[in-house]
Amino acid sequence: MTPPSIPQKGKKPRQNPSSVRNNPPPQGVLALSWQAIDEAAKDLAFSLGAPDHKPDYILAVANGGLVPSAILKHALRVDSIGAVQMAH
Repeated sequence: MTPPSIPQKGKKPRQNPSSVRNNPPPQGVLALSWQAIDEAAKDLAFSLGAPDHKPDYILAVANGGLVPSAILKHALRVDSIGAVQMAH
């Protein structure tokens, strides 16, 4: 087995996380920090009526929506959450 630091034939080497952060996102992609995602999800929960309103269910979209949905689940004290995968 080849150590992870040596790229295997036909595979791209892993990028250094610091170099990934320094590159701008592709056109049409909005890059958000974890803090921004957390704040946006909590703002959404507040606008939906948290803590007075408790939905029966949250449906998460798996293409980037699982973490915000989990934050909403906790902020709204929802018991059930489901996920769907979108094809593109």
